Amino acid sequence: MTRTYATKSEKAKIVLKWNKENLQLFGPIVKKQTARKSQDVNVTSEQEILNKEENNAVSSANNQKSTSSRMTNKLETTTELQITDKNVTCTEFIADDPLKIISQSPLFPEPEVDLAQHQLLKDYVEKLSLTTLPAVNLILNKTQSWENAAALEKWKKKMIQKMGEERFQKYQQDTLLKGINTHDCIRNQLLGQNIDLMAENEGHWKSVQHVLTEIGQVVDQEQDVIHPELFYKGKFDCIAAYRNTLCVIEWKTSSKKRPLLSNTYDNPIQLAAYLGAINRSHFLSSKGIDKLSNAMVVVIYPGGEPATVHFMNSATCQHYWECWLERLKKYWTMKAQET
Repeated sequence: MTRTYATKSEKAKIVLKWNKENLQLFGPIVKKQTARKSQDVNVTSEQEILNKEENNAVSSANNQKSTSSRMTNKLETTTELQITDKNVTCTEFIADDPLKIISQSPLFPEPEVDLAQHQLLKDYVEKLSLTTLPAVNLILNKTQSWENAAALEKWKKKMIQKMGEERFQKYQQDTLLKGINTHDCIRNQLLGQNIDLMAENEGHWKSVQHVLTEIGQVVDQEQDVIHPELFYKGKFDCIAAYRNTLCVIEWKTSSKKRPLLSNTYDNPIQLAAYLGAINRSHFLSSKGIDKLSNAMVVVIYPGGEPATVHFMNSATCQHYWECWLERLKKYWTMKAQET
């Protein structure tokens, strides 16, 4: 059996071809700072890199093992992982930070989603050993800004000083009951059923009437939804047509006027989170709807003043969806630190 050996020129061509393929796959090699040695990073042109590698290949063709080892070290420095197959996928490059996927998740998803990338996030969440998925309200509460948390605490202290601890607790319970009763009455009204209105809730009921008369088609109310790729859940109040525009609606009660959407604190972020889960789940397809693009916060007042309607078009929803993704990413980071 006769063996043939590559000539010096052929070896150089093979190494050069291998270098070119790696350049196409991974881009120019950029030196990174390490703990042992610090130096400036210089990015050269593609042609300069190819010329340099060709010269290196010719001069080192008689020592192929040394050249291969040196190139492997360069690749490890560049990508921070050992590559043994030039057909490496993009998923391998983000494996060190699965939370990056969250920021890339669209509010109005395309029909096909890169499930391989989302599997990385799923593996991350699985390691947290959760008994249930976190709710939108829980995530927002855990990740609220220091300013909002301080403002809430300041308000509580002020109310306790004014009313006393016991009366303040009763005030909170009464407020909660009124909110629940308002939601129940709205739901039954939209279903065409009888309502059971609390006497002390007549102001709220009067406040929301002008909104209810503008509601057309009601798709569904008070349903749980889960985002299958981002792993959170929520329960929306209503999906219905308001002035012939389909949107997800959140009913809120407030003793103070909320003339601006920004006055509603995290309510628009909450709605964007619901909207993302609704669009990504199979809920809409079961109703014969392609996607939902709009949302609405309705602030109802106890004194009977007309409720404030904050309509959120698709651009506004997209803005608050990005805010939600940041909060969600922060939450998963916090949970990992707790384990």
